Amino acid sequence: MMKIGIYGGTFNPIHNGHIKLAENAKRIYQLDKVIFLPSGNSYMKSNVLSGRQRYHMVCLALMDRDGLEVSDLEIRREGATYSYETMEEFHGIYPNDELFFLLGEDSLRMIEWWKEPARLMGQCSLIVASRMQDASNRQYYPVDGCEAAVDDRDDQNCHAANMQLPQYIRYLEEKYHTHIYCMEMQDATSSSRIRESVAKGQEIDGMVPDAVRDYIRKEHLYRSI
Repeated sequence: MMKIGIYGGTFNPIHNGHIKLAENAKRIYQLDKVIFLPSGNSYMKSNVLSGRQRYHMVCLALMDRDGLEVSDLEIRREGATYSYETMEEFHGIYPNDELFFLLGEDSLRMIEWWKEPARLMGQCSLIVASRMQDASNRQYYPVDGCEAAVDDRDDQNCHAANMQLPQYIRYLEEKYHTHIYCMEMQDATSSSRIRESVAKGQEIDGMVPDAVRDYIRKEHLYRSI
């Protein structure tokens, strides 16, 4: 039986922090491989590059990296893409293996606003990467402007999402009968920061793999945001 990590995200663009997260999860939790899964038509986010462009950047970023793969499963799917459906498909592909869903802390805190969170968490364990944050930079959930949160601000979900992380993890584990593993990440790189830097004409060396940087330059991506 293999242990397989599924790492979903917009990857708009993929950066070195994403790769470090996957490599750390693979090492710490002894995963046989991690599959990067660029999102298709997300119902949670807008104004992202096409799935094919983001998929191509992930392919460039993962060249010659053992145990890190990429799948176009979600970008081939028509309509909105939902993580619980994706995990059901991966269970069909890997019926005898143990699946782990990798995500960042911000995504975990929004997970109860996702489509069918119980179905997702009932199919896999979660590995969440948390960042040490200064209290002054504290994010509050649901995130303002998130389409999924506009008409559904359930008081209980809001209260839970803003708990201290260890308490919130226990809450989710008990409610959804899942296992959530947490690892700390110090990398401050973010896709939004990279997009802003490109739009301002600033260099992004060291933030993304060289092949991704060259592709962004060649295709004139993120010139305006």
